[in-house]
Order: sequence, then structure tokens, then C-alpha cells
Amino acid sequence: MPALSPRRSTALGLLWLAVGLSAPADAAPPLEVRAGTTVTREGRGTVRIPSSTGDTFVRLGARLPARRPSLFSTSNDNDRFTLWAELPAAPADRWAYVRLPGRWVMASSSGTGPRPGESVATFELTRAEAVALAKAQGLAVRERVRLGQGLRGTFRMPAGAPVGAPAPVVLRLENAGPTAVRFMNGGRQRGPRDNRFSFEGWRDGEPLPVKQAYDFGGLAGLPELAPGAAFEVTAADLREWLDLSAPGTYRIRCRYEGELFPPGDAPPSWPDGAHQTWDFVVTGELTVTVP
Repeated sequence: MPALSPRRSTALGLLWLAVGLSAPADAAPPLEVRAGTTVTREGRGTVRIPSSTGDTFVRLGARLPARRPSLFSTSNDNDRFTLWAELPAAPADRWAYVRLPGRWVMASSSGTGPRPGESVATFELTRAEAVALAKAQGLAVRERVRLGQGLRGTFRMPAGAPVGAPAPVVLRLENAGPTAVRFMNGGRQRGPRDNRFSFEGWRDGEPLPVKQAYDFGGLAGLPELAPGAAFEVTAADLREWLDLSAPGTYRIRCRYEGELFPPGDAPPSWPDGAHQTWDFVVTGELTVTVP
């Protein structure tokens, strides 16, 4: 076979380059997100959305171009995930739905996007769904990594509080581990109490009703605990949860729910750093005597 001339070789090389750029064999299809409206019955152009309370039928509409999709874990054991994506603003009477391998999932939340006229939507997925979607779309699956090894917490009440006076409960956190860690202080105290705390009580063995109160978030800080350091968090007043007015001996079960973050000068970025958190719970018991 005669050798190709240099000009012919260059032309063929450019042809192959153009083909490769225009249609890569391993390109993933774009994420399919559509606006949808719930309807009462199945029909043409509808999809079935299974749920624990019965199937829902949705009529899907225009495709919503999804930007910056991100998959991240929302549980310490990495069995629940969130898909986050930027979308154009959907009509007010519609919701966003994403197509997974085998089924459609409705958005669990929607909000204002980073630019005017845009929105963001999140979709709650199981681990199997997240892995399958990541494989189909070429997305990274961001999992949580344990933080706060050696973090210890204890509850106490200041001695000598008179009857009827505020009864604050103090949580002392101590980092007995080898590395620094940050924790979110606040974030659930915009209301009558700090709902990161919860309490159950018994007076002379009889259970007490727990008062209900809601919070609307709140300001929060991220203090850092170096190895060997400690920090104290004070609940507003134990009486915001339980009635301590009657004489007797009260057994109080205490609980605090918080989040840990890696050390650093700034919180993890959203959404790509959303997996860089770790939920922690501190439990304990106290005894209170009311004469």
C-alpha cells in the first residue's frame, strides 16, 4: 500500500479530531428535569409517582435546563443523599421532577437561585438511586467522613437555683480527640428556647408532659475546639420544656443534637462542600429536687 502524503495525513487527522469533538462516545446525557403538575388520574403525557400514601399522577411539561448538579450525603451512614441543581424559575403552579434510572422523583424543596430569574431545587435520594444516577450522569458521589472522634459532652445545672427561678442546663463539650473540629453553636434558637436541646422528665416516677415550642432557625457561629479544649453551651431555661413547679424529685433525660465541621477559617462551600459535616448527639441525665 503506498504511503500517504503529509497533506493527506494531516487532513485525515483533522477529520478524526472533528469527529471526536462533535460526538464523544462516552458523553453522558444531560440531567433531565421537567416542570410538572399533579393531576387526578393517569392519562396521556402523565407519569406515575409512587408514594407511601398512594400513587400520584403528574403531567410533565417543559424541560428545565439543570446547571451545576451536585450529589452529596445527608446522613452519617451515607444511606441518604441530596441532588442539588440550579434551574430556571419554574411557573408558580408547577414543581420540578428529575428522571432517575427507572423512575421520576419530585423535588423536596425549591428556592431562589444565585442569579435573577433562576431557582434551585433539591431531590432526596436513596444511596442506590444516587449511585445509579451518578453512574448515568458522570457525577461524583460525595460521602460523609467521620469527624469529632473523642468529642465528649456532659450536662450540669448550677447549684442553688431557688424555686421558680430560671433553671439553666449547661452542656460542656470537650475535645479529647487528636484533631481540631468545629461545631455549630446556635441555629435553632429563634423562638422561646434553643431547640438543639430536648428534655424528658419524671416527677417521683410519673412522666411529665413536654411543652411544645417551635423555632425558626437563628444566628449561629462555628467555634473551633482544638485537642484538649472545651466549650460550654447553655440552654435558656429547663422550665421551657417541663413544669417544675410541684415539689418532688425530678429525673431529667437530656439530649443535644449538633453538627460538626472540619477546622478552617470558613464554613464548607455549598453545595460541593455540603457533605463535609457530621451529626452528633449528646445524651445524659440529671436529678432535680424541688422542696
